[in-house]
Amino acid sequence: MKILHTSDWHLGSAFESRTRQEEYEKTLDWMLGCIAENGIRAVIIAGDVFDTSMPPSSAARMYYNFLLKAGRAGVKDIVVIAGNHDSPMYLEAPGELLKMLNVHVFGSIKQDGFDNIVELKEEDGSIAAVVCAVPFLRERDIRRDFVPGEETREHSRAMEKATQQYFSDIYAYAKAKYPDAPIIGTGHFYAAAGKTSGFYGNAGNQAGVEMAAFPAFDYLALGHLHAPQPAGKPGNAHYSGSLLQMSFADVDNNKKILMLDTGSLQNIQEIPIPPFQKMLKISGNLEQLASRIDELKAIGESIWIYASNTGEYCPSLHSRISAACDDSPLIPIGCKNMAPNPNPLKEPSKDLTLKSYTPEQVFLMLLDKIQEPQEIKDSVLAAFREAAASLEANEKGEEA
Repeated sequence: MKILHTSDWHLGSAFESRTRQEEYEKTLDWMLGCIAENGIRAVIIAGDVFDTSMPPSSAARMYYNFLLKAGRAGVKDIVVIAGNHDSPMYLEAPGELLKMLNVHVFGSIKQDGFDNIVELKEEDGSIAAVVCAVPFLRERDIRRDFVPGEETREHSRAMEKATQQYFSDIYAYAKAKYPDAPIIGTGHFYAAAGKTSGFYGNAGNQAGVEMAAFPAFDYLALGHLHAPQPAGKPGNAHYSGSLLQMSFADVDNNKKILMLDTGSLQNIQEIPIPPFQKMLKISGNLEQLASRIDELKAIGESIWIYASNTGEYCPSLHSRISAACDDSPLIPIGCKNMAPNPNPLKEPSKDLTLKSYTPEQVFLMLLDKIQEPQEIKDSVLAAFREAAASLEANEKGEEA
């Protein structure tokens, strides 16, 4: 049986206030084509179906249309788990109705027993695989030893151990009940060795979970990190990555869906998702940026652009980039001066926006307005710089 693994759709998300509905619709239609072309019989959506707990009706419509059309394209079972962006209650509300379409939705886990195991059956009724459908695990789901006032490090370690224990328990239960069937797990969490791709300082406020202590699922379908990648030991755990590029930090990650076959779950086939909205980071001094924009104009395609000025600080950078893109399908989404503002505390020009400043420059302007002794300001500034340095380090390895 062929199974498709996807995650992190974030339906309903916008990009700098720009709607992505058309982009989502085209991507989901493309996925339905892949399902029909490859004879997919089961689909796993590993969390963050929606971008918010109460998504707009347009996002819900796309989701339900996909579920209906996937069934018509030959899919026999769809397993959906909640991610940290999803509302468990919202996802599960139509659960009884969706069961009639063989759509199995799991927003949260029960306190006792395992009702989140799905049998994937062949046409002859034999079991092709068993899915342990584990959604995003919240503290109230898996911890009984909460200690008021415990330190962050202790809390993170306790959550990590509780997560590992839950996966071990459900795997042992499934293996005992279905000793001859491949056991597939799902999860929505941050594996400690994972590479992330956003401008985020953490992974959805989750500490990394070490995979070495996880049971040896035949396949573990993960969501949460937006860069497609393996998740480390036990070796057959994979993130499919987000459906779309969710930020300009995500531009270099080619989006994929993963296809597996219950006959050989070690062989994972990656299917690249075509980009239906091009996004591009460009950099250089003002002259180089203008030249690059002219080159892109000649292509004549809609491209969302983030421009980094590596030359002298330009207080009117946003206006200059916008003017350069006029009368073209290029859309400047963001821009940044890499050089610091030589006069950060002067009254800002009307042409400047928040994006024209570095975070420290903004912090200095705010600090200047506070009536406190200079030694206190110096202490606060030092704390800010320490936090900013920690955040920059985390951006290289964590994601929301």
